Amino acid sequence: MSEFGFQSFPDVKTLSKFVDENDLHLDSKILLSHQKHPKGQQIIETYSSHEMPAPKDLVGFVYLNQVLQADGIGQGVIEHRMAKPYCMGTLYWQLNDCWPGISWSSIDHDGNWKALHHRVSHLYQPILCQLKVDGNSWTLVYSSDLVDQDSLKIKLRIIDIEGKEYFQWKTSMIPDAEQANTIYQLNLLDFIDQPEDKMIFGVVDWEYKDFSSQNIYFNNVIKNIEFKKPKFEIDSLHASKTGFKFKIKADQFVKATWLQEIGDLKFYPNYFDLAPQEWKEIFVSTEQFQLNASQLKIKSMFDFQNN
Repeated sequence: MSEFGFQSFPDVKTLSKFVDENDLHLDSKILLSHQKHPKGQQIIETYSSHEMPAPKDLVGFVYLNQVLQADGIGQGVIEHRMAKPYCMGTLYWQLNDCWPGISWSSIDHDGNWKALHHRVSHLYQPILCQLKVDGNSWTLVYSSDLVDQDSLKIKLRIIDIEGKEYFQWKTSMIPDAEQANTIYQLNLLDFIDQPEDKMIFGVVDWEYKDFSSQNIYFNNVIKNIEFKKPKFEIDSLHASKTGFKFKIKADQFVKATWLQEIGDLKFYPNYFDLAPQEWKEIFVSTEQFQLNASQLKIKSMFDFQNN
C-alpha cells in the first residue's frame, strides 16, 4: 500500500471564511465546489451511512464526518502497527492543506486540528495497546516501537453501557522491543449471557515510562449504540505557562467528546472518548488572560444521535 486516506470537511468556522453564510448547508454548490474528488461526497456519505447516525445539519455532518475519518484512518494505523514485523511503519495521506477545501488532511488550511490529528497523535505513541474484536472473541495485543525494553502495566475491563463491570484483568510485563505480540485472549460468552444483545465496551489502560493512555472499544457500529446523555464535570481549571489546563469527566460512556473551539481556544486533546467517572486532563491554548468553565461548550455523539 503506497498511501491511504479518507476525506473530511474542515470545521464550520473554517468553512465560513471561504463560503458565505447563506451557502453553509449540505446542498450548497458553492460549498461543494471545494470538493475536488469527482466521487468524494458520494464516498463520504456512503461510508457515513454505514457507521454513523444521519446528520441533521452541516454542523452535525462535519462532526460525524471528522469522527468517521478519525476512526477509519485510526484503524488503518492500528492494523499496520500490529502487523510487525511484516509492516514496520505507516504514513496516512495527508497532513495539511495548501488551500481551503474538503480534503484528506488531518489539519485544515487554517491550522485547526481535525478529529483525525488528535487521534493519530495518540496512536503513534511508542507503545500502543489494542483490543481486536472478532464477534465475542476479543484479543488484547500491543505494538512497541521502543528500541529498549521497559516495564508496561496494563488493565483491561469489560463494561456495559449501564456501567456494570463484567470482567477485569491486569498485568505488569516487559514487552519485546520493536515487536507486536498478543497479551491476552477472552471470550465474552465466558462471563456475559447473550452479549450480542448488550452494548459492551472494552476499556484498556496502559502505563510505561511517562506515558499513561486509554483506548475504548465497542461491540457494535456507532450508529447502533444508544448513548445516554452525559453529565460533564469540570475541575482544576487553572492557568499554565502557555494557556490553561483543566480536568473533565462524565457520568456515562462518551464517544468523541467535542470541546468547541470558539474564538482562539484550542483544546488538546479533543474529540476524545470518556469512560464513566474517569478524569481526563485537557490543555487549552489561547491568548486569553481568563477562562472559566461557563465558556466551555461541549458536545458528543449523543447530541448528534438525538438532534
